[in-house]
Amino acid sequence: LVIVPGLFFTSLQVAHTAVVMKKHVNYYAYICLATGIINVLLSIFLSRLYGAVGSCISISIAYGFRAIALNLLYHKKLRINMWNFAKKCYLRMSLPIVISVLIGALLSNIIPIFGWIGLGIKGALVVVVYLVAVVFVGLNDRKAIINQVKSLLR
Repeated sequence: LVIVPGLFFTSLQVAHTAVVMKKHVNYYAYICLATGIINVLLSIFLSRLYGAVGSCISISIAYGFRAIALNLLYHKKLRINMWNFAKKCYLRMSLPIVISVLIGALLSNIIPIFGWIGLGIKGALVVVVYLVAVVFVGLNDRKAIINQVKSLLR
């Protein structure tokens, strides 16, 4: 729940650098200030009702606000076509994520290993499934990636 909004923020770091270079940092600061205020106010309210889960929900909502506000900033001030960016970035990579989550859930039920060792084994398997799915489904230039992996294994 807390990680999902961060996925959108991380992919926009190049646009953030452009904001700094174009001297639009004040808009970024306002968005961060509003994000903090939303997070604190919601956390006070939701953590009283739901404890730690309420705090996670408030973080997720605040970071979701930040992602939307930054997308608007990048669209308005930098003239970046955010719809096109979202289609090329998020839609293409969503299939490998869905595949790895589904296989991870399946592996969690199939492999009867528990504790830290079980978590490590299952986590490593999910990472391998994700990497394979990214290479074969998410990337455009599969041959270059496969050749690089082959050269590393030699």
